[in-house]
Amino acid sequence: MDDIAKSIKAFLYDRAASPLLGAFIVAWSVWNYRFFVVLLSGMKPTEKFAAVEEIFKFEVIEVFELSVPVGGAAFDGFLVPTLAALFYLYGYPYLAKPVYKHSLARAKELRDIKQEEEKLQLLTVEQSQEIRSKLAALQGKHAREVGEFSDQISSLNSTIDELHQKLVDIDAAERGTPFDDINDADPEEYDEFLRKRVEAQRPGEFEVSNLFNKEQWSSMNGSSRQGIGRRFKKQVERGDYVGVELTGKGSGNQLIYKKNYVPSTNFKS
Repeated sequence: MDDIAKSIKAFLYDRAASPLLGAFIVAWSVWNYRFFVVLLSGMKPTEKFAAVEEIFKFEVIEVFELSVPVGGAAFDGFLVPTLAALFYLYGYPYLAKPVYKHSLARAKELRDIKQEEEKLQLLTVEQSQEIRSKLAALQGKHAREVGEFSDQISSLNSTIDELHQKLVDIDAAERGTPFDDINDADPEEYDEFLRKRVEAQRPGEFEVSNLFNKEQWSSMNGSSRQGIGRRFKKQVERGDYVGVELTGKGSGNQLIYKKNYVPSTNFKS
């Protein structure tokens, strides 16, 4: 029984939601408004029945000497409401479309005129001064915030550089070099050591001396430093160190290199 009731409800809902049925009901109610007047009146049932029959009775009109019956239940109750519903569904949209389009165009024209008038409207002296004051205040606040953030970034970068250099020095000091006598080693024997130091180096500018800890570099004689420096320069110019380039010389006549931001640096054998 529940399934039957649900099926009936679904059927009635589909029919009630139909545009044609809704338009037909409205058209029927408007055309036969007298029926509802009689139905809601205080007349006796027999009087109501008689009045309803009077509403839906046939009438005869003369057309070119012909007697044409007009009215009746089929005419007032079905034919006229059906034609009115079909006109509303199919004929009315064609008539309403150009009117609605014209209405939107006129509304747009009025909106454009209003916007043009608002653009041409001049500000008073007080309004201009108030806007300038607010703009100056915002610019000053922005400049202060930018300065504060720049100082914080510079401070953090300096701290990062110091900590990174300490880590590099500590790591180099712990691992040392693979040579018993740092001054007797051939520059070629430093290739693997320098490759690892470059990989550990933070992106940015550096000198060859930065790849060693202070104790290693200070204990190395000039000949060894020059040999390592020349070989490293040649390897960088050849492209052995991906992402590393020679940028110039520093204040101490030391060559300055720059490590760019790349996923990793590779050494070509």
